[in-house]
Amino acid sequence: MMEENKINSFINYKQTVLNLTSDLKQLSDYSQKMQLSGSRASIQDVLQRLAEDTFNVAVVGEFKRGKSTLINALLEKDVLPTDVLPATATVNRVTYGVTPLARIEYHDGRIEDIDLDRLEEYVTKLTPESERIAKTIKVATVFYPIHYCKNGVTIIDTPGLCDNETMTEVTLSVLPQVDAAIMVILAGSPFSQTEREFLESKIIASDLGRVLFVVSGIDLYDEEDAGKILANIRKRIEDSVLIKTKRTYGEDSAEYALYKNKLGSLRIYGVSARNALRAKKKGDNAMLEQSNFPVFEAALERFLTEERGAISLCVPINRIKTAALEIVKAAKLRESALS
Repeated sequence: MMEENKINSFINYKQTVLNLTSDLKQLSDYSQKMQLSGSRASIQDVLQRLAEDTFNVAVVGEFKRGKSTLINALLEKDVLPTDVLPATATVNRVTYGVTPLARIEYHDGRIEDIDLDRLEEYVTKLTPESERIAKTIKVATVFYPIHYCKNGVTIIDTPGLCDNETMTEVTLSVLPQVDAAIMVILAGSPFSQTEREFLESKIIASDLGRVLFVVSGIDLYDEEDAGKILANIRKRIEDSVLIKTKRTYGEDSAEYALYKNKLGSLRIYGVSARNALRAKKKGDNAMLEQSNFPVFEAALERFLTEERGAISLCVPINRIKTAALEIVKAAKLRESALS
């Protein structure tokens, strides 16, 4: 019976994808006829992603929050460069590959494959030379046999928000291409003004159901203090979401009720990615458990398997709603001009 339900769910999912694809193609035609080039380009991007059945997860947050270390802990190896200073200067994509390597795609169209141990020379700003090279790079893709990235999943490491204006713009440019996000917050500096504004303007607009919140550096506090920090961050997120939603839609709106309901399932995990990585490299299971990283990994596993189908449909549905509104607005403007 359970197997039959899975098959029926899969069939229903595929049928929904076909229906959404048909609607998007129709809206693309309308956009072309009305010369809405931006809208048509966005629709074509979503259509390509539906056809390829990809799922992109961006790791976002302010600089020095441990984003690259978090990904390295998932990889179980120091693959992405890290440093005590802000390091990441490009968009780094991690995808599945049997043979580990890094593929560098430059802004001028050149592509170069390099060994992973040379990645620091290309994607960081730790030296003047690496910073110069990083400015010429469009994206760096790391191919690695990581099971999380099977079945079309890509994990995207982004430059830190607030590092500088250029790095922030690079991160924001990636967001329209992602299906979900892991937002990394530092336990010692929880939920800053920038993180609040980012949550309100970018994450809420995308849907809270597509976000996992990770609080890094939780190992620096005892169990009682760690619990207080996580509770405080949860309350700050809840308050920020409700204030933003109330201001935008009104307290009596369906949207407000929807977000208030979703806050009950807010997913926040306090971890020590640094200790998790050390434990995995040493084979220290006790240390790994103490890092609380396995709890986050289990949640990520469910996120990328059981919940992926429903989450991945949010992007085309939102694109349909946005494109339809743009077309209707353009039609009304032309109708007024004709009148």
